[in-house]
Amino acid sequence: MNYLLPGFESAKRLTLILSLTRISSPDVISALTLHYTTSLPAERAAARHQIELSNLVRNQKKLEKVAATIESIKAIDWEKHQAKLTAAEARVTELEALIERASNYLNAIGMNEELEAELFSAINK
Repeated sequence: MNYLLPGFESAKRLTLILSLTRISSPDVISALTLHYTTSLPAERAAARHQIELSNLVRNQKKLEKVAATIESIKAIDWEKHQAKLTAAEARVTELEALIERASNYLNAIGMNEELEAELFSAINK
């Protein structure tokens, strides 16, 4: 699966991904950047920077491996975020039920209409 799309990558994102590799040739980096930020075909990007196409393709594969790792990390982080969000939503529901019970109790015993109004307002926000 390709995680990097020619013409759709920002130079900043590509620079960050490149920083996670051992790719250091300025010509290769320039060709990769040109290919991924402008959608110039790999053959033309390699020719423009006077490098072998096979060298560019080999480095594209390295970038794709790093991008795949980054996406795997993002998926793990997303799952953790979703779990926290689900737990927070459950807690909010629990607290809303508690506020409603308190409001109903105060109403039943005829206590403090001002407090009852505040609780009702808090429930309906």
